[in-house]
Amino acid sequence: MKGLAAYVMRGRLQALLVASGLLPLALMLMPLSWPLSFFSGAVVGLVTLVQGVREGLLILLGGSLIVSLLGLLVPGNPFAVVAFALLAWLPVWFLAMALRQTVSLNLTLLLGSLLGIIAVGGFFLLAGDPTAWWYQHFTTEVLPVLEKAGMVFHDRTKLEAELLKASHLMTGSLTAFLLLGAVASLFIARRWQAGLYNPGGFQTEFHQLRFGVTAALAALALLAVALLGPRLLGKGVWSDLLANMLSPVVVVFLFQGLAIGHALTKAWSLKQAWLVALYVLLLSGLPFTPVLLALLGIADNWLDFRTKFGRRNTRGVG
Repeated sequence: MKGLAAYVMRGRLQALLVASGLLPLALMLMPLSWPLSFFSGAVVGLVTLVQGVREGLLILLGGSLIVSLLGLLVPGNPFAVVAFALLAWLPVWFLAMALRQTVSLNLTLLLGSLLGIIAVGGFFLLAGDPTAWWYQHFTTEVLPVLEKAGMVFHDRTKLEAELLKASHLMTGSLTAFLLLGAVASLFIARRWQAGLYNPGGFQTEFHQLRFGVTAALAALALLAVALLGPRLLGKGVWSDLLANMLSPVVVVFLFQGLAIGHALTKAWSLKQAWLVALYVLLLSGLPFTPVLLALLGIADNWLDFRTKFGRRNTRGVG
């Protein structure tokens, strides 16, 4: 990966080729499209971190133009390709811009969470009732396409009931999905940057990730209000709004929980298999394990697990 990062840093043309080349590759390799798109976004992030906001924006816009032209060469809707590019590149460009200005991974991720909350609120404001909007979108647009593609749904009534249930949290889930991808791309970009100019720097920065008591209190307050929302406000748009606003908060504190795992793995000289097991557990326990790990991250702001349970060791993984 260091070789790829070095190639990206050789010039604007090289960065455009890698960013716009990785994205169509990600689209072709479904269902791995989302994780593979992290590396495409990391190119935009790396250029922004090293060469500045303007240069990163040029790569974003130039890459969007290239993938839009590529989209014309394949069957389907070319606008979907451009939308996928913007969703993969625009959030990480913004986070990289914030990190370049603040030089603080903590503040950058908190800003990402705040923007996620604003995005959720903005969608609720525009859609009026996002639950009804998502349900209509699923039943009138998504399901007919899937049925036309050959999928058979034996119990349509049960399926629609499940879709209605999912629609209540779809806005927050999508926001969390985008924020998670943006942060992952930013981390890859930061690691590439450290590999080129400051070996080991990203590992130290990530292992020390902690958002502080104030942010943790705000997260707990939002959690309490969201849990009490249905009782205080009844089941409706307002209680759904509070529940959806939790999603980006869970994402950022999830990364603090992961930082604890990585730091302790290094401190205890454990093998990388332990980290692999952590991520397998994280994925296999969806949607509960991310919430539990985020709660661990919140508690860490008071309990400081890395200091209590870690011991100094220069060996290990991260």
